[in-house]
Amino acid sequence: MNPELEKLIELALADGILTDKERQVLQKKAQELGVDQDEFEMVLDGKLHQLEANKPKQKEKVGNIKTCPACGETVKAMALVCSLCGHELNQGVKSELLNSMITKLGKLDASDSDYEQYFANVVKSYAVPSSMYDIYDFGVYCANAIDSSANSWREDSSALEAKAKECLSKLRLSDSSDKIKKEALTNEIENILKEKRSEISKNNSKDWILISVLLVVSLAVYYIVKNYF
Repeated sequence: MNPELEKLIELALADGILTDKERQVLQKKAQELGVDQDEFEMVLDGKLHQLEANKPKQKEKVGNIKTCPACGETVKAMALVCSLCGHELNQGVKSELLNSMITKLGKLDASDSDYEQYFANVVKSYAVPSSMYDIYDFGVYCANAIDSSANSWREDSSALEAKAKECLSKLRLSDSSDKIKKEALTNEIENILKEKRSEISKNNSKDWILISVLLVVSLAVYYIVKNYF
């Protein structure tokens, strides 16, 4: 199989999970590279089966409970929202989805010539979570991860910005009883994005100023040489 496709498959399966979006990205890449679809599916299914077989067996815990920090109501361990007061129960904890993406991004080789493309593909392959705080965490991570030291929007930064904007849109539409909190979370992501855009714009302006100065100096030297030597 094509080495580039094999590398993408390894990245997609790095966390042991293959999302529908990741499968679609892999299928599209296989088509672009002219890889036989039956061969691709067979290899991918084989790797998934191998991962599943290597997973340690976990005993299921039954009856775990926890308490809502807002009202004290007893709720089920896997509950995301308190049934009594509507408080979201996963605050302060990174979602499994975000941890999965961070893990995959961490496995990328920054020295690879295609690093930006691979990075962007990983970011694009993840869907935005559903709960308000998970959306917020995802959006904040993407916004903060934008490399503002650059003087232009690279492919990886563009993917991060697009995903952060997607989080903003979904956050605004999320169903939450705490409208004030939702607005505060939305504003925080927006402010981070504005700051990143401003920093990149400043870097770009500095480069143009430097280019202009060099151009003026070059013209001055040319004029002096032409007229006095």
